Amino acid sequence: MGVRTILVAAALFSCVTAARAADTDDINVILPLTGSGAFLGKAEQQALVQYEKMVNSTGGIHGKPVRFVFHDDQSSPQVAVQLANQVKATNPPVILGSALVALVQAFNANIIASSRLLYAMSRHNLLNPIMSGVHPRNQTPSTAIIAVGLATAVMIFMGEALLVPILEVGAISAAVGWMAACASYYRMKPDRFGRAAAIFGLFVTSAMVLVKLLPWIPGHFTWHEWLALGIWAALGIAARASRERNFQEQPDLETADAAN
Repeated sequence: MGVRTILVAAALFSCVTAARAADTDDINVILPLTGSGAFLGKAEQQALVQYEKMVNSTGGIHGKPVRFVFHDDQSSPQVAVQLANQVKATNPPVILGSALVALVQAFNANIIASSRLLYAMSRHNLLNPIMSGVHPRNQTPSTAIIAVGLATAVMIFMGEALLVPILEVGAISAAVGWMAACASYYRMKPDRFGRAAAIFGLFVTSAMVLVKLLPWIPGHFTWHEWLALGIWAALGIAARASRERNFQEQPDLETADAAN
């Protein structure tokens, strides 16, 4: 909620002058309060309601109370555009939205990072070698990009019931990844400060993992998350088993070009 609060505060204070000129204390917010994106929109609505209470309890902005006016775009881009045009016609000082923009940005980052990860793992025979395919003209890992893009497109339509367990498992997987990085760094025998940082990282990531695994801690894995973890592990084992048996290390593209 901290980042969202900062962003909202910046938006509000940047439009104080315009708000005073329009003599309004209403801030229009377009969110997906129903439909497939409601699990994001509802959370943001609750955060904004709490922020409204906090600001108004301290006298509002320049003595004027703030009131967020929520508009439900029903998780539909077409409805969102219609609502934005309707609100824009009233010349508001600011319009907040939408909840799914950050999600698209996150998906974009995941497609870039995940495709390169699949490509690198495939080149080193940790996955099926088909993932190391490179586009002949663009010189991009096209096979891995297509695979990640298709998987992302499928996940979008799974809904909250399936996405939440997958995201929970993804969080603990990220913690395990950071734990492995800290352990590897510690084995590199860095200086005293580096060893302290690695040990601290191991402690934090271990706590993140235990919070999800220990059943007596609130927020631990439910059977849905355990099922998602089992499926994730099975997919990993299957991907590992698909690697090539008689493998010869391929040179990097830069090295191969230099040799030629």
